[in-house]
Amino acid sequence: MVQCDRRARPTEVPFNRNVLTSRWQISSLCANEPLGMLTMLTWTDRLDAKLLKLKKDGLSFAEIAEKMGITRNMALGRFQRISGVVFPSQLERRRMRAAAAKLKKDTQLRKETEIVKKMKAAIAAGTDKGKAMKQAHLAGATYVTIGAVFGISHVRAYQIANGR
Repeated sequence: MVQCDRRARPTEVPFNRNVLTSRWQISSLCANEPLGMLTMLTWTDRLDAKLLKLKKDGLSFAEIAEKMGITRNMALGRFQRISGVVFPSQLERRRMRAAAAKLKKDTQLRKETEIVKKMKAAIAAGTDKGKAMKQAHLAGATYVTIGAVFGISHVRAYQIANGR
């Protein structure tokens, strides 16, 4: 049986994917509690199983919500999460984010390649290795990349660049 907290008030609750709260009207999970009291529902395996059974029996989400004493959107949202439903809009967002990340990474790699070429040319022209490394870092190259050029760790590249 789900416990109800009669003292519950609309407050900020730390985000937890399995805890659903609402500031709107929620029918109570307690038999004698009036409609409109804010309740907090923690989804358990038993409640998930009940939700899945009712859906399998062919009930609509409105009917499931009424039987379970929750809102239609709570039932629908939980069903989609536990069923692993992925909408086309979510897939498109993932593709767009992946493409943007790849573009950013490729751009950074090209930029670092050019900076490393300039750093090597500066060292070949007689510039101090530490000074050239520092200029390369200020231009946008990471110490990881600079260290990889010389076969040293990023920590050592940082130390050399800063005169340590």
